[in-house]
Amino acid sequence: MRISELARRTGVTVHALRHYERLGLLSPTATTDHGRRYYGGRELEVIAELQMLVILGHALSRRPAIGHLDEVCRQLHRHLDSMEQSI
Repeated sequence: MRISELARRTGVTVHALRHYERLGLLSPTATTDHGRRYYGGRELEVIAELQMLVILGHALSRRPAIGHLDEVCRQLHRHLDSMEQSI
């Protein structure tokens, strides 16, 4: 899928997707000779991970790459646990 389709499916702007690329957080599956970017299903997962990290309050420019959604879920559970303890 093209970058515009990825943006539509994830609710993330094309500008933000290009920003993620510049930070090294997102990579197209393929790029044509004319610079057109194409993405696959894995990139949808990466965007979901990035969105979860933003919800958790992480600054994406300082975030190390996370390979799997499982790590994001562990972080979310730790965050929820700390919130419950503060109540």
